[in-house]
Amino acid sequence: MAEHYYILSLRPMLPYFFGGERNLAYGDVGQQAAVNPYYIESEKLPPQSTLFGVTRFLGIEEKTEDFKINESMIGKESFSFEKIDQSFGKIKGISGLYIEKTMDSGENAYYIKTPLDHDIEKEEYTPMTYTKKIAATCGNLLVPKEYKVKKGTTKSYMNVKDGKIEKENEIFLESVQVKIHKTKKEDGFLKKKYWTLKPGYRFAFTVCVEEGFPEIKKQVVFMGKEKSPFLLSVKEGTININQALFKKTVMLDEKEQEDYVRKIALSDCYVAENTDFSQICDMMYLSFKSHREFMTNYSNDCGLSHLRRYKKQNYLVRLVEAGSVFIVKKENIEDFNRIIKNTHVQIAGYNQINGGEIE
Repeated sequence: MAEHYYILSLRPMLPYFFGGERNLAYGDVGQQAAVNPYYIESEKLPPQSTLFGVTRFLGIEEKTEDFKINESMIGKESFSFEKIDQSFGKIKGISGLYIEKTMDSGENAYYIKTPLDHDIEKEEYTPMTYTKKIAATCGNLLVPKEYKVKKGTTKSYMNVKDGKIEKENEIFLESVQVKIHKTKKEDGFLKKKYWTLKPGYRFAFTVCVEEGFPEIKKQVVFMGKEKSPFLLSVKEGTININQALFKKTVMLDEKEQEDYVRKIALSDCYVAENTDFSQICDMMYLSFKSHREFMTNYSNDCGLSHLRRYKKQNYLVRLVEAGSVFIVKKENIEDFNRIIKNTHVQIAGYNQINGGEIE
């Protein structure tokens, strides 16, 4: 069956809030911090699962009060990391998240999180180089020549065409608002940090759907804990990443250069909890984040209100963040691919990896 590719753009219409686990509260941690925090900060980026939820929403042909869905169009259940081999009807897959920017020429440029091995002093993506190995408890590890401990790793975004870098403060604006706790009678003030994108920037991702998927039209969609409004625009096509950006020379010893493959996470990755990358990688730049799943009960006879149909899981999932980098010996590449491969997770845009032989 024919497949169609689209680029979906999401422009925030107001400061948005994507719930996370970052909050502060007085007294005992745990339940009080979850229910009555005095400071809560939104995530800057929408979770990958939220983007996939938007895609499934677009596949509901008729929104009805009895929550009916066409399983052959979007699948029968919500996405979950715990499930095995989930399918989602005519949705064949989505990409990881991009930042879309309107350039002075009127064309759109696309950015991804800059790989963490970027030399932070450079204005274009320049991976650090490795000079030698040092002995460690897990084996011999590569040493990055340009890494400076006090400066840490980059917090920026990279143009997928030419590798030019844009810092976070060039893209995002914060908005701190004072609220009142609805569940408290005294001392009920609360600060919440919202985010939005500067003019000219949007979130974007690509989708692949089969023939027969409902026409995707320009519309307002709501995302996040507070149902923040975003204007969704659509056009046919895909986003092409310049592969040469990931194939730059990083080994100063030419003999060792051909022994390694550099893998870069283009989206957040879900791997088994006990995964130990140090057994197959000689160098890694890893960043982790916590994610809590929400599940929807689609049953028509459960007797629940719209709000109570959403189940919040009581545990957190740890994800490897987009931008993480793995320097893998060629002899271990099959083991690495086995760790990353997870079909239904990749359909939802997770575990997207780029990188071939280091040239």
